[in-house]
Amino acid sequence: MSSSRRVIRKRAYKQRQNLHAYLAREAMEFALLLAGLMVAHTIVRIPAWVWGALPAMKLVSSGAFYVLFLRRLFFQKARFDDASWIGDVGRTLSSLSPRGYVRIHGEVWTAVSRSGQSLPAALPVVVCAVKDRMLEVERLPKDEGPASEKLPEEATVSIKSS
Repeated sequence: MSSSRRVIRKRAYKQRQNLHAYLAREAMEFALLLAGLMVAHTIVRIPAWVWGALPAMKLVSSGAFYVLFLRRLFFQKARFDDASWIGDVGRTLSSLSPRGYVRIHGEVWTAVSRSGQSLPAALPVVVCAVKDRMLEVERLPKDEGPASEKLPEEATVSIKSS
């Protein structure tokens, strides 16, 4: 089985897990609502319409919340395409010896040095391969021109001390 199929299967499994966890939480909230109504009914008489209206409102609001917001989160397509990252240029955030972090397109990724050698921090690197969400990178060749031209502008933040 190819690594991309494994990633898709793992993602589908994770989506089902998230959906089941959401449904379990909603069932618990519904049970707590009914238990609260029973406790309140022992203290004060609760009209019959409340027994039907509150649980119905809970079900409608949970369903609407799921349809409007959570469904997109649980079942959105992966924005990660292995082939699209190959050849992209980034910068190491930590030393790769041989594993560390790189910033590419403003996102932080775990990366491993393709050669297995240690690469220092703040070094321009190019993505050579992608395996299971791990980027394999190597030092940007010097004959490709200045690294500053190839790297996107990164926002800098100045901190003023008072």
